[in-house]
Amino acid sequence: MAAEKSSPELLPDQAAREAAQTCLDVSFLLEAGAGSGKTRALVDRYLSILDNDEQADVENIVAITFTRKAAREMKERIRAELVARMATAGDDDLRRLRERIRKLETAPICTIHSFCASILEQYPFAAELDPRFTLLDETQTDVNLPRVVEDSLLSRLSSDSEQDSNTAARVISYFGGLPKAGDAIVELLYKRSQYYDYLCAPPSAEEIGRSWEERERQFYGPIREQFVSELRAQDLVSRISAAAEIARAIPDSDHLAKQVLRVHYLLQDGPPLHSDGLADFRTEILNATKNINMGRQDNWGGREKIEQARRAMAAVRELAQNLLGELNTLATQYSEETVEVAAAIWAEAAAALQAWRDFEATIPALDFEDVQIRLRDLLRSNAEVRRALQARFRHILVDEFQDTDGLQRDLVWLLAGLQQDGEGSGRVFVVGDAKQSIYRFRNADVKVFTDACRQFEEDSGARRERLTATFRAHSGLVD
Repeated sequence: MAAEKSSPELLPDQAAREAAQTCLDVSFLLEAGAGSGKTRALVDRYLSILDNDEQADVENIVAITFTRKAAREMKERIRAELVARMATAGDDDLRRLRERIRKLETAPICTIHSFCASILEQYPFAAELDPRFTLLDETQTDVNLPRVVEDSLLSRLSSDSEQDSNTAARVISYFGGLPKAGDAIVELLYKRSQYYDYLCAPPSAEEIGRSWEERERQFYGPIREQFVSELRAQDLVSRISAAAEIARAIPDSDHLAKQVLRVHYLLQDGPPLHSDGLADFRTEILNATKNINMGRQDNWGGREKIEQARRAMAAVRELAQNLLGELNTLATQYSEETVEVAAAIWAEAAAALQAWRDFEATIPALDFEDVQIRLRDLLRSNAEVRRALQARFRHILVDEFQDTDGLQRDLVWLLAGLQQDGEGSGRVFVVGDAKQSIYRFRNADVKVFTDACRQFEEDSGARRERLTATFRAHSGLVD
């Protein structure tokens, strides 16, 4: 009797893999770790769109990859799948497959920078660009941007405008020389999408001061309130007050009595509302609660009362250490000088950005940051272009989403209709894994990915799944 053939064993995440391939009517976030087959999932999704969406062909599907190598690999895998289908295809399907393979050469499967450049090439006048513009690579930017920034600083330093000259001098002096000042501004310009509003309209010292104070209130207010709440919860104000009543009758030579009275007065006044005062308050509490094992039992009326005082002091110290502990590293040093310097830095950075834009215009070219910013601004401001692109690109697939930044997320959301007058359902398919975020130096922000995870989890028109099986584990490691 012949043995029965066993059916192939299903993967533990088979349902998630099938959903990623077939659920085309919802936006989809797929968490996929190393070795889980995420490229296979992207290819399967791409082919499923071709098979099931009659209005979508290869020119209507955008696939964004992090590197050119990944784009080539994805395109080759799709081509191989289409070629394999030709062996069993009828005449009509064969013609369709040949046409798709031909069009695949120019299909939008590429990096985000290449994609942005290709769109701007189609709408140069709407984007107010020279139609001849090219894309600067990272090496060209790394060589030229520092030189342009230093030239801008030197030009403003020798300017006939006293204000410009003084501002440049303040920044150069603050950083300890031209090279370090230039490096600091170059760093800001590499991250210009994060600070774009400040670079386009540099804030004054007064505006920075008001913003600084508001941020302090937002950050330090909850810390202060939690500290006060814990004091109440543990009845520490009353316990220290009771100890202070005894301490008032004790000679000054008793160290613990002096400390208890100091803490009592601090708690009666309460923690200050501003950051510097709150940091000083913490320091005073910690200094006043040191060496609490000192003190004479005879002065305190016995062991029980002195131990009660010591326990109350230790509890106050622990609260100051735990709840106010972040103040040492996070407290801002707000002063008139700091806001003046901050305003000067933003003014010089804005001037340097304009100098860089002037340099780009002479080539003409755009660097990686500007090509994304210009397309983002075009999509936001030009409804006609935005709707035309949303109609053309019915599906957008994004690989390595954990290594994107806020600007790139906004670009994808705008194209997909998840922002500004678009119907985004089913348009977006993003793949990533927070644990693999490695490109922070390129402005990647893993928070963009974690925020998207939460958004897709909460949105009824979206779906979030995770691939848990891995194809890289060696059997010896697993067993």
